[in-house]
Amino acid sequence: MKIIFAADLHGIERLYEQLLLLVSGNRPDAVLLGGDLLPKEGPFEESMEEQRHFVVRSLEPKLLEVRSLFPATEWFVMLGNEDWFYHLALFQDMEFRGLVKLIHNRRHVLQNGLEVIGYSHVPPTPFSNKDGERRDLPDVPETPQQFLPCLSTKAGLRYIRRESYFRAQPTLREELEALPRPSDPGKAVYVMHSPPWGTNLDVLHDGSHAGSRAIRRFIEERQPLLTLHGHIHESPFVSGNFTDRIGSTLCMNPGHVPERLSAIVLEGGAEGFIYRHTILETPAPLP
Repeated sequence: MKIIFAADLHGIERLYEQLLLLVSGNRPDAVLLGGDLLPKEGPFEESMEEQRHFVVRSLEPKLLEVRSLFPATEWFVMLGNEDWFYHLALFQDMEFRGLVKLIHNRRHVLQNGLEVIGYSHVPPTPFSNKDGERRDLPDVPETPQQFLPCLSTKAGLRYIRRESYFRAQPTLREELEALPRPSDPGKAVYVMHSPPWGTNLDVLHDGSHAGSRAIRRFIEERQPLLTLHGHIHESPFVSGNFTDRIGSTLCMNPGHVPERLSAIVLEGGAEGFIYRHTILETPAPLP
């Protein structure tokens, strides 16, 4: 089975065009998009409308075109922490029409028996959008807030008190425990927007780590076949590796640069994968 995984496309037209060319050249069985799909440029107060326009005027027509050309390729998508979750309804409409399958908090079985389970939420960030953020583990210090926190609503952006909002929500740990269970962890592929903490996949420019401790613990305990991540754009380019291993689980983050698509093409199944990155050299096998 052949899979293409990408995340953090951020509504950049050239990256979507490159993704469609990658699909055309590889004819994958599945495309997995791991969040932060929508644009974040322009005035902040107009960002909800900017993202809506992108879905309606650009993303949906592209999906219609590629699904007509390659109907055997299934598209699995979820939002990320910089996507306004109010627009989930637009994706639900596309799902209803057969263009995509949504994966956040859901389980899907692929053609070869692999099971895809998605999770969008990330630990608290300094940024404004709190739709997709949750507290990590109870004893983990939270990142200081640098921008006014808000949520997306039918009436537009609503500014909130971060601390009281997070206290009213379940933690990452609690939400991970409530995810659909795979029938066989050895065939489970988790798409999680946040990478696990303390790996090659969550390294910031200054060398510190910004992933989720709850996600790392979840992988340590469950040992799925494969986990796919995004969120920390620079990590694979800073750490020098887009893969890592937690126990027997292979973990990946393709990263993001705005000029060229960072994606991973995987081929295989429960017995293992061969894979390549569209920019970086494929690393040596991890221990």
